[in-house]
Amino acid sequence: TLEKCVYLSWFKYHESPEIQLEVSDIVFVKTGSTIGKIAQVTVLREPITLNPQVVVFKKHRANSRFLYYACQGDEFQFQVYVSKIGGATQALSQTSLGAICVNLPPPHEQKAIAAYLDRETERIDRKVGLLKEKSRFYKELKQSLINETVTRGLDTSAPLRDSSVGWIGEIPEHWDTERIGTAFEERRQKVSDTDYPPLSVTMQGIVPQLD
Repeated sequence: TLEKCVYLSWFKYHESPEIQLEVSDIVFVKTGSTIGKIAQVTVLREPITLNPQVVVFKKHRANSRFLYYACQGDEFQFQVYVSKIGGATQALSQTSLGAICVNLPPPHEQKAIAAYLDRETERIDRKVGLLKEKSRFYKELKQSLINETVTRGLDTSAPLRDSSVGWIGEIPEHWDTERIGTAFEERRQKVSDTDYPPLSVTMQGIVPQLD
């Protein structure tokens, strides 16, 4: 999306025509935590160029839509995984990217595969959208249930009284309002090593602490 885009001068835009985006271009992230992510330009509402973290595939000799899907496949992504270098900030050189292999069926089959995947992935995305909407609804319902029950109890007909706390409002007449600190006891002594052996966080995970 263009929600977090950065605008630059026309001079900088025209300085690098090879990274100016056009419809059907494929954009590939080659640096950072999202390395390997793929997108395809399907519409351009205004001129766009790229930053150095991504590379653009242009003038495709194969069906661009087929390539878009092929670059998302496990076979392609595995080659990206084994080719990237670096520690905290990983990267994939354009030389390494250019050496990655992709299977190419005949042009008419590429077109048929792309059309099939467009149709089926759109159908799945619609279902995912519906499921996300249902998930949001049930999360709100769950939170509403919790809020209502912990402030009104199980007997909704019980008489209410003012809690004397503005944001809490009314509570059942037989309930009390206390500071949460009064519901716990503060423990000052160290936990016994015999009851709970001390642990260490290491590169191998959480392990028993060494003597």
